[in-house]
Amino acid sequence: MGDNQAYVFTANSGYEIDQVFIDGIPNATAKEDGFYIFRDVSRNHTIIVTFRASATGIEDVRSQGISIFPNPAKDKIFIQSELQIRKVEVYSLTGALLMSDNNFNGEISVSALPKGIYLLRVYTDNGVTVSKIVKE
Repeated sequence: MGDNQAYVFTANSGYEIDQVFIDGIPNATAKEDGFYIFRDVSRNHTIIVTFRASATGIEDVRSQGISIFPNPAKDKIFIQSELQIRKVEVYSLTGALLMSDNNFNGEISVSALPKGIYLLRVYTDNGVTVSKIVKE
């Protein structure tokens, strides 16, 4: 039927996601993940995301200490973190899992991916960080 459509929510520095409502219903998973994917869209939907100032005035701790470079990338993406990285996944914007690495060694090859924008999920002991990456 319809296509999938992904939405990414990113708080500005000093703010964090407060609540995410999908079609008027609170969605804790979308709040935690920082994105939501409507699958097989055949009707109108709504997303409402509210933000609040971080208690400490700094960015969410889950996103601190993770560096992803280069972005945009041609062949490889390097990920560095103060925390141990447990797993890395690459998703299309339609929500399809394209790559998964459970034995992450500091880099992930994106050479087989076509040019485009992707979602990179990095799993650490403090949670999951979702970032947009661009393949040139």
